[in-house]
Formats: sequence, structure tokens, C-alpha cells
Amino acid sequence: MERHFHIEKPSDQDLFHGKSHDRVAEVIADTIQNSSSVRLIGIEGQLGAGKSTVINLTKSKLPRDEYHFIDYDAELHHHGESKKSLITVLHDSLLDLVGAESKQRLTEYRDTALGNTLSYTKKQKSKLSWWTV
Repeated sequence: MERHFHIEKPSDQDLFHGKSHDRVAEVIADTIQNSSSVRLIGIEGQLGAGKSTVINLTKSKLPRDEYHFIDYDAELHHHGESKKSLITVLHDSLLDLVGAESKQRLTEYRDTALGNTLSYTKKQKSKLSWWTV
């Protein structure tokens, strides 16, 4: 008796007969390339519905030298501090893309977003008494 196990891993190809994942990825890639007004694209679905597969297919349809994807899997970080992990993943991924002059500023932004920096303004009103002079 031969057994086949399902592997819970996103695919790089659409194995369904209707190619619906591939068609969705084509529309997303076209929107990214041709619509300057779109700033955010959300993909929603149940666990195992193929969201990550659609993202992989979309990546394959875009020129790698023009578009960069930052992968953040919220499911991997749901037990910890999701804000901290998201900011850290964004920071680490962007460090590879920016020039040396921007790396320090990017790190400062990360530290500010995480609350790692403290800044304050001190107002001091000093009076010098004529008796002291």
C-alpha cells in the first residue's frame, strides 16, 4: 500500500486544473506594474487556501531587479511580540536594499519605532543674582 503525505508548504506553481491561483497572481503582478495609485494589496483566505502560493507566483511574474518582496509570516510570530518582529523583519530586509548612508538612519527609525531611544528637551531658567556678581 503506497502512502502519499500532504506537505504544508507553498508551491511555486499552480497545480489546479483551472489555474485560478495563476490568474490571480497575473492580475496582482499587472496591478503592481501598471497602477501607480495602488499602495497596498491584501490577500485573505483560510489556512491552506493558497495565499502563499499566490504570492510566490506573483513574485515569479515580476522582474527581480525592479521589485523586492519582504516576507513576513505572522503565524510564525503570533506567540511573541508581533509589532517588534514585524519592525525587525522590515529593518533587516531593508538594510540589504539601502545604501551605506541610509543604514544608520534606518536603524534609528527602527529604534524609535521600538521605543529603544529616549529623547527629551530640557528647559532651564537660570537666574543670576546681582548679589553674586
